[in-house]
Formats: sequence, structure tokens, C-alpha cells
Amino acid sequence: MILEDEEKCQEMANVRRRFLEQAGTECVNQIRGFITEVASKCPHDEAPACQDFLWSIFTCGEHMVSKATHRKRHGDTAENARSDNIIPDWYAPLIQASRSGALLWAGFWDGDESGRGTLQALEDFARMVDHEPVHPNTFIGRAVRNQGDFQSCFTDGSKAAKRAMHHFWTYTSFAFVTGMAMTDQRWVIAIVNKPMEGERPLQDSVLALYEAPSIGAASHRFGWRPLLLVIDLLGTCSETMPLLVENAMEGWQRMKYHYGHVSGLRLEKVECIPCPPPGCSLNQELADQARRRVSAEMARRSGPSGGLPRPLQDRVFEAKDVASVAPVTLQLQRAFATLAGILATQAVAFADAALTAFCRREVDEAMNRIDFSPEQRKVLEDRHAELLEVSKQVDGRLSSVRRCVMVLRSA
Repeated sequence: MILEDEEKCQEMANVRRRFLEQAGTECVNQIRGFITEVASKCPHDEAPACQDFLWSIFTCGEHMVSKATHRKRHGDTAENARSDNIIPDWYAPLIQASRSGALLWAGFWDGDESGRGTLQALEDFARMVDHEPVHPNTFIGRAVRNQGDFQSCFTDGSKAAKRAMHHFWTYTSFAFVTGMAMTDQRWVIAIVNKPMEGERPLQDSVLALYEAPSIGAASHRFGWRPLLLVIDLLGTCSETMPLLVENAMEGWQRMKYHYGHVSGLRLEKVECIPCPPPGCSLNQELADQARRRVSAEMARRSGPSGGLPRPLQDRVFEAKDVASVAPVTLQLQRAFATLAGILATQAVAFADAALTAFCRREVDEAMNRIDFSPEQRKVLEDRHAELLEVSKQVDGRLSSVRRCVMVLRSA
């Protein structure tokens, strides 16, 4: 598994022990309950490995995702996530929705008095668009719900509990999104019912912190091209959409900086439907509007591209154009020559710095490996004991001199 190659997780047993010592009892019990429920789906002969894997999600999930997403290969697809052990074979079905698509959301709870933001309203709308909320309609989502959504861990207050939730949602969000990419889900619906400010703002939600960056990362790694359709029940698309797009771009940028090429963001289209209260709600009319948006986008993608823009199309050479084109060409040549020189200088400087650091590290490691033979160590120990005895004698004589001085002064 990837966990075995991650230096930060080599001592997972110690990390787990520290978590159990520092986190609150209720938080630990909820995590144990989740692991027990999910492990029941693991093949019997792999039970110990499954337990370790599930604990690793809480102790180093971020490192697992980071290590996995940096293994970009040419022609990589979401199915490679399983062969790379990002998602074990037995775990993959537990993160996938049974309907045609998975749905993301933020800000729904059963205590909403208006009825617009209840979990039941969310479920009903998901059925209208033939989608399922990944949480709680997947097995993993139900397991989280069965443990009270880990509320004891969120209210625990200890750093251990906060780290566990960060690792868990980093890995689980990437797993959910990878499940969407595995089925080549063409459009991802994110329904938002959270304000930008307040006690529980959108920017602190799982959708914004973990799921949106996972969409960007999966879009880059797997060449996945979903349409992200945001439905804002507060009617604040001008604030909601930039936040989610920015967070998705952060996930994409992390992928870009770890690969040797730069490709365009595969999250090619982001749209937002405002649905402000009280006149708008999650009903069939809104579902039909969402379907029309998606149909129009899919038709655009499958239609003719129109070719290159006119300024970039081939033109017939004409002598009269030389006077206007030649100066620009010469300026571009000089600019690229200057740029090439700058890049070459920076490349040499980078190579020199990297080689220096590498050599210094090799020397440090070699020095650390130097050790004394038993005879040399005995000589050093004897000399150390001798000097220690001399030091004691000097301290004794110094004390005697100080006492004499005090007696003389008092006489």
C-alpha cells in the first residue's frame, strides 16, 4: 500500500497511540465504530491489513493522497487509482453512488424551519436529477452518519481530534471524487445552503475545504472533464462560485507543480444557479432548469469547435506584409533569445544549488556513519574518566581556596 512508502507514516502505530492518548473518549469511540462498520466489508483474510488501512485514513490520510496524486503517469485514468492502491479494491464500491451521479452539498440539516434546507428536501431533489448525495447515501457516507458525523471529534477541542478529521476528510473527499471520475460522471452538482460569513461559513465546510480541491486534483490527474453546477439556495452566486472555483484551482495547482508539464484546467465549465428564498426551492422546476443547463453544455462540447481564431489561421504570404511583420518578428526573436539566456542562467544556478545540497547531505550522512572501534572507544572512555577525576580535584581545591579567603576576610 501507499502507506508503506510514506516516511511520515512509517510509525503509524505510534501516531495511533498518541491519538488515542490525546483525543477525547467520545471521539475515539466514534472513530472505532466507523472502522468496525467499514471493516465488515473487507475480505476476511485481509482483516488486519484493512484495519491498518482504515486507521491510516485518520492518522495520515493527507500524506496518502499527496503521495498518490504525485504518481502521474501518461494516460492516467481514475481506474489507475485502484492499481496504485490509492483506493483498495474492496473499498472502491463503498464510495460510489448507485445512481448515475453523486451529489455534493453543504448546509443542510433537519432543523431547518423553512423546509428548504432539510436533508429530506436534498434527498428528494437528488432523485429528481437522478443523483445521490455521497454523504450519507454511499456506504462510507452512511457509516459516517451512523457515528453522528463525528461531531464529538469536531467539538473535542484537542489537536489530535482536529488532525484526525483533517486527514479523514482529505482522503475521503478525494476518494468520493475519484469514485465520480471512475464512472466518468459528466456533471457534478454542488448544492450550497451556507452563508459566506457567520458561525458556520461556507469557507469552513467540507465542500469548500476538501471536496472542491479534490475535484481540481482529480480533473488534472485523470483528465476528467466534469461540468460543475453550483445551486446556491441563498442566491449569492457572485460569492459562492468564486470561492469554490478558487479552491478547485488550488487542488489543480498542486498537481501541476508536481508534474513536468502544464495542461489546461480540465474543469472546463462552472455554472451557478441562484435559488434565493422564499420564492425558489429544490423542486421539479429547478431540477428541469439544471438538466437544461447540462444539456446545453454537453451539446456545446459535442458540437464543432469552429477551428482556430482568425488571427491564428494560416494566411497567404504577401510581400506587402513584410514591412509590418518583419519588425515584430525581429523583436520576438530578440525577446526569446533574452528569455532563453535568463532561463539557462537560472537552470545552471538551480543545478549548482541542488548539486551542492546533495553533496553536503552525502557528506553529512557519511560523517554520521563514522564510528569508533571497541579499542578506540575504550581509550576515549578511559581518557574521559581521567579528565573527570582531574576536574573533581580542581573543584575541590577551588572550594578550599574560597573557604580560606572567607576566613582571612573575617579575621
